[in-house]
Amino acid sequence: PLTIQDVLTHAPQWCAAGAAIPTGNLPLSVCQKPLQVSLDMALDELTKSYGDDMNAWRWGTAHKATFNHAVFSHLPPMLARLFDRAVPADGGNDTVDAGVSRINDPDHPYADVHGPSFRAIYDLADLDRSVFIAAPGQSGQVNSAHYDDLLPLWRNFTWLRLSDSAEIGSKLTLVPADPGQQEE
Repeated sequence: PLTIQDVLTHAPQWCAAGAAIPTGNLPLSVCQKPLQVSLDMALDELTKSYGDDMNAWRWGTAHKATFNHAVFSHLPPMLARLFDRAVPADGGNDTVDAGVSRINDPDHPYADVHGPSFRAIYDLADLDRSVFIAAPGQSGQVNSAHYDDLLPLWRNFTWLRLSDSAEIGSKLTLVPADPGQQEE
């Protein structure tokens, strides 16, 4: 964004579409026509995709964070939807809450395709104050209660404390067999 702002304010000859314009600062009006055309095209595209009421447009409608199942997301789309999860996401390519989009993807130009699934803030002075969240959940089994239970927390920036995490959910302890009982 800063580069574009700098070009528009200090190098408007870039807007002249190859015309022979002398170097140096030109009036911003040189860029007004291409900017107006770009804005009109963008508004037409957004209106077509999200309706005429701009007040109803929401970034999260276009910018969803999708969590695909490692195996079952490769099934036909109708079945994959049973295993994949998606939520409206904030952020963008240039924000602290990263949510990278691929604008050159004609089918989903604003989809959140890369961002943090695990977030943590560690308080090294007092680890009991440390917090974390992992999305979509702690289990890869779609029939588990913990498959996607953390997704709403992740979406809303709600945290779990490391000190409390042992009290949430269930605990499975694996105990090795008695070495004397093992078969050879």
